[in-house]
Amino acid sequence: MQTLMFTAAGLALGSLPLAWWLGRTALHVDVRDYGGDRNPGAGNVWRAGGWKMGLAAAFLDVGKATPAVLAARAAGLSGWSLVPVALAPAVGHAFSPFLGFRGGKGVACTFGSWIGLAGPLGGLALAVCFAVFYAAQRTDAWTNVLGTGLFALVLIVVGAGGALVATAGANLLLLAWTSRGELREAPRPRWVRPAPRRP
Repeated sequence: MQTLMFTAAGLALGSLPLAWWLGRTALHVDVRDYGGDRNPGAGNVWRAGGWKMGLAAAFLDVGKATPAVLAARAAGLSGWSLVPVALAPAVGHAFSPFLGFRGGKGVACTFGSWIGLAGPLGGLALAVCFAVFYAAQRTDAWTNVLGTGLFALVLIVVGAGGALVATAGANLLLLAWTSRGELREAPRPRWVRPAPRRP
């Protein structure tokens, strides 16, 4: 019953399109119109309003994913009982009923859940894994998917336990689904200059 309760709380909090609302109220734009992915998340807030607004949106999207996980841990949940709770915010974000069940990718919520699961070091470890692929190539979707895959591999190597590895694996599947359109494009290595656009 506790697992269901905290999972429902995570879904509800994750479904709140805080970055999109920030764009509507502070920038008076629909941030989904910025960038080609129709994403209501922090990345397009950054494109629409600059880095300060983008960081504020990222903080909101990370922050909404953490409370349910922290509360579940404080209530004594652990191991496999935490898996659905940790996944719920990203699922809620990706399929937000406030946006016709067409939400964002769930990247920031994934970070927020891992901060709730493993503290700041969990979020930092995930960020380092993302940074490896961000430094190597230019396609954000591949950074998200490959970075999460590397994170899952690191968890296996350090013996983090089946529940945490399963959580990272489920994060990987969700990000692959929400980024599926962009994943049709092959990764673009940073050492290869993009072709100049025709006038």
